[in-house]
Amino acid sequence: MHQHHWGLSADPFLDWVGLAGHFPAEGAEEALLRLRFVIENARGAAVVLGEAGLGKSHLLAVLAHQLDARRHPVVVLRFPQLSAAETLRYLAWELTCQRETPAIIDRGLDVAVGVIERALDGLAGQGVAPVFAVDDAHQIGRAHV
Repeated sequence: MHQHHWGLSADPFLDWVGLAGHFPAEGAEEALLRLRFVIENARGAAVVLGEAGLGKSHLLAVLAHQLDARRHPVVVLRFPQLSAAETLRYLAWELTCQRETPAIIDRGLDVAVGVIERALDGLAGQGVAPVFAVDDAHQIGRAHV
């Protein structure tokens, strides 16, 4: 209905509009600039806060698209209900491109942490600084903190 009436090429009320549907609103662009500053200057961590439906997940997708994937690969945790152990295993899995799967899954947390440390050291030696993003972090339960 909206598409026909307003002559739009896509439904403006979809949950996910894709990168082509990104509108560079002032607030979103400021958030992107601040996130890029934190990442590109190795400032540690950043948090984007906002009400549900404001486009934080979309902003994350735009950020990942804008970053040079060879220098700043983005690992996104979209299911933050994982336990701490599962989260560490997931991060280890993603950082090693799934090369060390049996070692990560079948062994303890010390193995996952070791895999993460080795992966990060190796990547740092190549000038690569991965970005770890938690989407919908509000879903992290107190039991998992």
